[in-house]
Formats: sequence, structure tokens, C-alpha cells
Amino acid sequence: MRLRLVQRLAFVLVFLAAVTARARAGEWSFAPSITYYDPPGADAFLNPIVEADRGVLHLEARYNYEDLETGALFAGRTYEFGKDISWTVVPMLGIVLGNTDGFAPGLKLNADWRGFTFLTESEVVVDFEDAGSSFVYSWLEGSYGVMQGLRLGLAAQRTKTYETGLELQRGPLVEVSLDRKWLAFYWFNLDRPDDETFVVASGFELRLRDARFVSPSGNVKVSS
Repeated sequence: MRLRLVQRLAFVLVFLAAVTARARAGEWSFAPSITYYDPPGADAFLNPIVEADRGVLHLEARYNYEDLETGALFAGRTYEFGKDISWTVVPMLGIVLGNTDGFAPGLKLNADWRGFTFLTESEVVVDFEDAGSSFVYSWLEGSYGVMQGLRLGLAAQRTKTYETGLELQRGPLVEVSLDRKWLAFYWFNLDRPDDETFVVASGFELRLRDARFVSPSGNVKVSS
């Protein structure tokens, strides 16, 4: 039963990737990142993510995101629109396997307006074995660029990877960036010492065009 569900979902992901890839060609963009969590009363852990985009096609691989010792693969389509407010919306469908097994319809949304940025990543993980264990995951951020390369704001998270006395983790964020590299700090639940969680995230972007490699500094190198 579980094998048939995985096979069907894998077919859906491949089909979605094929359709969106044909919609518009372009250069590949890769955005690897890693996040360090230090939750209260539990071991620290790492959450690596690799995103790949080409035209409207969006692909994503995650580990320790939906649950510990759990991996996920997603495919989706990117929509961009708006003038005064710039919107990016990415509906996705994913497969989750590990300590939690299931499929996950999700949505990524980003809105920019005059230095303000709001973003959210939300999904519903539907458990293969127990529908009652299905879980709604969400990450929310609102920030303002106080100067070039520095953003300040607030973040919130609903997750299954660690537990505190709160349903929603929340706190301030500080993000610094240079070219296509970034480093962010989050301090969740700082008003509740027993629930404080410190999070550090970092990432960068790589672009591939034809047979060339575009480094984060923007220099083009011919790949062998």
C-alpha cells in the first residue's frame, strides 16, 4: 500500500517537473543553505536545504525539516507578478520519508514593498500510516532593510522537529548579506527562558548558464 502511494507521488513529481521545465527554459539557479537549531532540553541539529530553479520550475530537497531524520523532495511552479508590491508564489507538492512518511502539498510566498519583506513557507504533511498524525508546518518572516546588507525583523515557526511549551515559536531576526551570500540569526521565545531556542542559518546562490558557472561573486568560469 505504502509502496504504491510512493510510486504514484513520484510519478506526479516527475510529471510536474517535466511540464514546468517545458514551460520556459533558462539558466539554472541553485541555493544551498544550512540551519543550526539549539532547542531547549534536546540535542542540537542541522537542517540542510538545496533549492534549484530554472525558469518557472522549482525543485527542493530537505532534511530534518518536516521531522528529525526525515528527508523530503518537492517540485513546484513559480509565479511572479506585481509592480508596487512584488509577489512571488510557489505552489509545491512533495514526498516525505523517514521518521515521518507522507506527502506534502505546500506553498511558498514572498512579498516585497519599499524595503519591507514578508515571506511564508507552509505545508501540510499528510501521514501515510496515521492521518491523525498529519501536521501543519509553517515558517513566517517579516523584515525591513535598515541599510544595504542588513535586515531586522520578526520570525515565527510551527514545527515538529523540536518541542517547547509554545505551539508557535517566535522572536527577532537579524540577517546580513553580501552579494549572493547571507547569514541570519533567530532568537525564539527569548521572553521564556525555559523555551529559548537559538537558530543560525546561512546560504548562498549559484547560477549555471549553458556550460558556464556563475560564482557568488558574479564571475563566470567555463566548466570542464
